[in-house]
Amino acid sequence: MGTLLRSAAACFVLLVTTSHAAGQDLTPALADRFSRGVADLKAGRLDAAETAFRDIFRAGGERAFVHHNLGLVLRERARVADALIQFQTASKLDPSFGPAHLLSGTCLIALGRYREARVELEHAVRLMPNEVVVYSQLAGACQHLDDPLCVAKAYGTLARAAPGDAEGAYHLGSAYLKVAEWAHERLANISPEPARLHQALGREYLDQGRTDQAIDEFQRAAATDPHLPDVHLALARIHLDAGRTDAAAREIDRELAIVPFSTDALDLKARIQPKAPDGTDPSVSSGVPEIDAAVRERQWETAERLLADHIERHPGSRDLLVLIARVFVLDGKPLNAAVALKKADALAPLDEEQRFTLVLAYIRLGRGEWAQPELERLGRDDPQNAEYRYWLGRLDYDAGKYASAISRFNEALARDPQLVRAHDNLGLCYEALDDPETAITHYREAIRLNRAARSRSPWPPTNLGILLRQRGETDEAAALFHEALGYDNGFAKGHYELGVLLDQQRQSADAVVELERAASLDPTLAEPHYLLARLYRLQGQNARADEALATFLRLRSAREKGAK
Repeated sequence: MGTLLRSAAACFVLLVTTSHAAGQDLTPALADRFSRGVADLKAGRLDAAETAFRDIFRAGGERAFVHHNLGLVLRERARVADALIQFQTASKLDPSFGPAHLLSGTCLIALGRYREARVELEHAVRLMPNEVVVYSQLAGACQHLDDPLCVAKAYGTLARAAPGDAEGAYHLGSAYLKVAEWAHERLANISPEPARLHQALGREYLDQGRTDQAIDEFQRAAATDPHLPDVHLALARIHLDAGRTDAAAREIDRELAIVPFSTDALDLKARIQPKAPDGTDPSVSSGVPEIDAAVRERQWETAERLLADHIERHPGSRDLLVLIARVFVLDGKPLNAAVALKKADALAPLDEEQRFTLVLAYIRLGRGEWAQPELERLGRDDPQNAEYRYWLGRLDYDAGKYASAISRFNEALARDPQLVRAHDNLGLCYEALDDPETAITHYREAIRLNRAARSRSPWPPTNLGILLRQRGETDEAAALFHEALGYDNGFAKGHYELGVLLDQQRQSADAVVELERAASLDPTLAEPHYLLARLYRLQGQNARADEALATFLRLRSAREKGAK
């Protein structure tokens, strides 16, 4: 590893020679002095090189690449802490200069500051995704942090970059083995027969192409915990790949009973739903061809009108009321959905899935006081369901009852220790209670779980990024916002928060790009327009500034009226 790092350092010296200096506006005399300093460094004349680079500073040549090269000199002299200062100065002067982040990371590893090293090296990965040495150093930092998932990811990238490297393949195999051991040990400690252990084994068998064993493990997971998300979804995918569409349809219906609004499950259902001979979907069939055709073609208004007509003629048809409620949900009309479900409930009690759909409709309406008794009823009927505890916690958080919310989220985690949203919302609660350190602990756990999940949410990195930005830890905040947008580039909140950070860093042009993107993605979001008004005015675009401010005031007023 030491040889590899020294060769990488030599490579980066070559990147900052005379041509780079000229591009950075050094005077001809200073560029010549820089070139001679580089030659001295490459020849091992460290005294002369250090003198040359410090002379450039004294002459007004404060540039990132000069600090970088001085850092190389100091590191060669084993003055690691002094070298780190130079590399960090270089990265502050030019945040896009990847070598400085890489060598800051290596210095931090040498100093035993592994968590800070990981942040620098992850930044270097984003700036230099094709540099193999970055991933080897990141793997080393993660090993010190006892994070086997990070180690495996880094070595996986190394193995793809050099598929013929036997040593790299060995490191990757060892990393995967440690991930499996870590995961199984962690899961085995949760309970004597943990459903997530079987789920993890199922995924491992599936990755190995051992489909029959994967099915056995997923079925054991479902039997151990009938409410565990993603298990039936995994079984549905296996059955669909094998052409067993009937079995796939049964599994996807079970998944949707657990998580009714799962995007992955709904998308898969659209692919595998068995059709009747006339092409209708039996799970949502009304028995009326024109209604079924409208639903199948996603013509929601037509379906709603036709269903309303039939309900008026058959007011006792509970199935039609449930069907129109489903259509209203898909059409983004939670109030109509709630009314239809309450009418159906009056005819015969709703089943668990239907009642939870009613709860979510109330929450979307901002009517927590209506949702709470329904959630408590669901929780009494199914005391081991983590989802219901989580949503009760959300209602408490929205009402400002943070201590009660914390209790609810912990109850959810006792039932499902992998529930990302529970840790994320615990972070929000502790932040509201002015306990940022505990908040950060929960945010980081949410981020760790989120990174290991099949479907990743942009919210955990965004929430931690906001808190770190407020504390002045802007480098990691920026990395987290970019991570969030990597999961969902259409996430308006992520673009907005990144725009705020860029504005704080006086990168006005980049801030405007992010804020405009946020505003276009979510036309109801008022905050981007307020910042844009100020930035436009600084740019001399007064008409656009006035328009942005007017938009902000209009959207804020609409939001305040909607909250009443």
